[in-house]
Amino acid sequence: KKDLEGEGYEVRKLELAQLPKVPDDANLVVVAGPIKPLGQHEVDALNDYLKHGGRMIAMFRPQRPDNPIDEDAMVKLAGEWGVKVGNDIVVDQVVRLFEGPALGLNPIVQNYGDHPITKDFKQRTVFPMSRSLTAEPNLKPGLTVTPIANTSDTSWAEVDLDTLFRQQKAELTAKDTRGPITVVMAVDGNLEQLGFGKGDARIVVYGSSEFADNQNVTTFFNRDFFVNSADWLTGEENSISIRPRSIRASRFRLTEGQFSIVFAFAVLLLPELLLIAGIVVWWERRN
Repeated sequence: KKDLEGEGYEVRKLELAQLPKVPDDANLVVVAGPIKPLGQHEVDALNDYLKHGGRMIAMFRPQRPDNPIDEDAMVKLAGEWGVKVGNDIVVDQVVRLFEGPALGLNPIVQNYGDHPITKDFKQRTVFPMSRSLTAEPNLKPGLTVTPIANTSDTSWAEVDLDTLFRQQKAELTAKDTRGPITVVMAVDGNLEQLGFGKGDARIVVYGSSEFADNQNVTTFFNRDFFVNSADWLTGEENSISIRPRSIRASRFRLTEGQFSIVFAFAVLLLPELLLIAGIVVWWERRN
């Protein structure tokens, strides 16, 4: 909210269940991973808003066995506009210092599609707890669906959520989808070709709702990616940019090869060199 306001947007909470429709002065509606299912009135209002040239960001949460969320209405709405939301979660291995490879539910993205949102965008972003996204087969004439953020080749979309969350285990099987996995889709709808009237509708679908929360929005370049999405949706493409960095704690991630080198120097080589040096000094002083 603060970052959007910094770009000149006025952000208001939208209680759509209490309104007959999306307000006419709404340039963008953000549905940020609702924890309660949308009612039919809310879905109809969002659909009508899009059919009249609306702009929307839709974010999804994973279906945790211990805390299921009914997102069927949102999934169906995204499907009507060309985006299929997977009932899975994207997994990628991470390497932690002194621990080695571990299960990663925070895949890092540095592979982007050809789109105004990601033009000249080469920075890293992270998408915690993300569902996979694909284009619906047999897209309606007038819909253009573009994958704009993809995970690495080592990732996959895990469908066995019960084992993943209850046992903290995941293994790539024939039922899973091998990476790269799309976690953000951009939709451009030509309303005339779709039979709804003049103009166009725009949607950006995120497989992750935690991508832009308070904890992760300042991680890597998440903030720029999210605000650039809002700028494209509202037609402010000239505002798309990489913004000055705010001061924050430094962090870095290692590949498996880099981890092995750090481990060898820090745990094996340096302590032994110090031990040998100590023995040499002790021996010389004794003699």
